[in-house]
Amino acid sequence: MRSLPAVPESFEAHFEQMWRSACRVVDNIRDYEPDLVLALMHSGWGPVYAARVLWEQTQGAPFPPVAQSNIGREKIGIFETAFNMTTTPFFTGNFASDLEIGKLLAWLTSRGDWRVQLLNQAAQARQTAAPPERILVVDDCIREGSTSILALGLLYWVFPEAQVRFLNADSWYRTIYTDFLTEVILPFARLFPEGKILSEKVRGQLGQIAVGSENVSVDSLAWKPISINSPAVQALSQSQPAAEWLEASQAIYAVIAREITRNAPTYIPRSPDVQDFNHGLRTSACIMRDAWLEKGTTRREIQERYGLSSGEVSGLVEKWMEWDEITLAGRGPGTRYVIPPLLRRYIEKMEEATPDLLDAYWLVPGKLIFGDPTLYFENAADQEWERQEIREMLAYGVDCWLDVQFVSPGEAARENPLFAEEARAAGRAVIHEVVALEIQYSGKEIYPETRRGRPNRRDIRPVLDKIDGFLAGGRVVYVSAANSALRGVLAGCFLARHGQGGAEALAALQLRRAESAKGWRREPVSRRARRFIRRWPAGL
Repeated sequence: MRSLPAVPESFEAHFEQMWRSACRVVDNIRDYEPDLVLALMHSGWGPVYAARVLWEQTQGAPFPPVAQSNIGREKIGIFETAFNMTTTPFFTGNFASDLEIGKLLAWLTSRGDWRVQLLNQAAQARQTAAPPERILVVDDCIREGSTSILALGLLYWVFPEAQVRFLNADSWYRTIYTDFLTEVILPFARLFPEGKILSEKVRGQLGQIAVGSENVSVDSLAWKPISINSPAVQALSQSQPAAEWLEASQAIYAVIAREITRNAPTYIPRSPDVQDFNHGLRTSACIMRDAWLEKGTTRREIQERYGLSSGEVSGLVEKWMEWDEITLAGRGPGTRYVIPPLLRRYIEKMEEATPDLLDAYWLVPGKLIFGDPTLYFENAADQEWERQEIREMLAYGVDCWLDVQFVSPGEAARENPLFAEEARAAGRAVIHEVVALEIQYSGKEIYPETRRGRPNRRDIRPVLDKIDGFLAGGRVVYVSAANSALRGVLAGCFLARHGQGGAEALAALQLRRAESAKGWRREPVSRRARRFIRRWPAGL
């Protein structure tokens, strides 16, 4: 191997980060005494490698058995392809709903191949088929928590009796390995003398070589070291011989080992910082997993499995019912909380879903549609998304947009000019009218429905009058509102005005809503808004 380069000043902070991550792993091993360390490939291997070097320099006992498993974001990509999300197009880890995390955890139990692979990886590392008792999982970072949820979900399923600690090593990301490769080991000017800007594809290939490992396949927990035959090595062998790429990859870890060894005499054991851990799966997400797997769950089952009080269970299920993520099936003590069938069909893609950008439904087929507002932003990327939403609105046949907005006292409503622009481009004559409802925030109410946080007939009736006027003029009307509660109030009161009063208006509204892409949702969700519709006099 070539002589190892010195660490340039520009990378001193990165090597300090690697040193701290090695100390963090060693501190956790000393404190937790795991009988298995699980390194998440690929960037999660770096801090474990560095920790092992530090351990050998400072500790008398052997380093714990290490399993390396390809549990990463690409597995979440498989999940995202298989299922629809309800809030965003992508799974967002700890920011995802209990419903979505529960579905991911339930889906994992269908991956018997991953279970076998993980069992084999642990057995091979520990040289025994006996299940581990304490597992320390090490990854380079925890961002939104998708990988940690994935790994913990697998481990709790495969090793249900084991204790698991998921450690954020706060180590190098793949980008840092790549930068060290192209700035120190094989300088960029040498690799690409023409100074071409790297494509994302080439950057990805360099990243695989820099971390020194690659997937066996996206759909497998197996991995393998890069080799002469690796696709990334072959693709980049046009700029440097394949053997030199392999040597460069080994040099990165050799430099890491050298720097860790140099600092080892300064190591001082410390108590682990609990802020570095993912403290396990949310109980609420595990309850949702049960609902997905067992076609629902009962209050008693939730209390007994998770040690929750009756009040705690009530708080959870009432929240989920308000969000239309859970509904009741059956009566009496055996009543089960189940995923609404329409929602289940949507998430599991049991029917071909229309990729609607707007959450909208026809109240009067072909004439009156209620949906989300399209917001106006200045930057071009967001505007392109808005234009797609508006094109979808126009594709419904809409030629009149009534946009009902909340404004603070003295504030003017804001009109979206893109609606008129897109209509002109399509050769359409349209009307766009903005209705401003002045509101005053009441107490801690964050999303007031109308004036002073309460629906007000003086606000609602003029809007209904405008809708009637546009319909009488032969327009196809799209009504958007500042939030879903106000949208539901306007739609329900319109039905009540036209002969379907009280509970009948709510029932008719839900039937219309059920025909939309997200038809499992109640319209409106808010209890106050539903009560307001029930009290609206027929014909008013």
